[in-house]
Amino acid sequence: MLHDQEPFTFIRFSDGELEILRGSRLELGEKGVSWSKGQSKFVYPTYDHKTFNPDVDLDLKLALVEAAHYLAPNFFKGIPAAHNENLEDKRLLVEMNNGTEENLTYSDLFVNANYKRFLNGMFASLATIDRVTLIGNYRSTPKLVNSTWNLLPVPDHVFQRFEHFVSHTIRSLLALPEGSIVLSSASSISNILGHKLHLLKHDLTFIDVGTSIHAQVGMQDSLRGYQSQTLPWSRKSFKRKALYYAMGNHQFKW
Repeated sequence: MLHDQEPFTFIRFSDGELEILRGSRLELGEKGVSWSKGQSKFVYPTYDHKTFNPDVDLDLKLALVEAAHYLAPNFFKGIPAAHNENLEDKRLLVEMNNGTEENLTYSDLFVNANYKRFLNGMFASLATIDRVTLIGNYRSTPKLVNSTWNLLPVPDHVFQRFEHFVSHTIRSLLALPEGSIVLSSASSISNILGHKLHLLKHDLTFIDVGTSIHAQVGMQDSLRGYQSQTLPWSRKSFKRKALYYAMGNHQFKW
């Protein structure tokens, strides 16, 4: 569709989105990760910190639910695959898709086993296109990829200001010329933006790229396991790369 310049939208539902859809408290902070499956001392970079409180952030949940229910031509939703080992999450998202698998694909299309293919194929093609806008953390530098790329900055802790951020960003996106491409790396807000934009304007391509191009736009390593694939084998990278392969994350099971 990119090659044929046919506009489409692709959003992704992964662990964080499922936590919100189920109304579970979620926190990625300085002390680690807290979610429905317990607590972890693994600390993500500061730009990745976020908190979802179901008692306070109800509007965020409702907006995400609307995105999960939305069905339209050229509007694709990524859901967990077999290797994510969570059949209940997959069933929930199929149910929210009116019980059909129409226009559903997988949330891991750009990462894990597909990461190198994504970088060498789809991303390499995107890098040659001038009419691209990145919705990403304010620390991002998309001009490292292409000097014509623009940034719509995402502030830290955007969940707590999501209504203002979404409203402001949608206005900016509606002003883009026909045929423009939008790459979004705004956590669960990407799903909401993709949905609301598709309701209003059908001549743009909106792609939720998540953390898949962090390295290319100058962002600090987000410590996702799949990103170790591009690191050369060394004493420093050995443990991380070996663990990624040992856990079988390099294999894709539909």
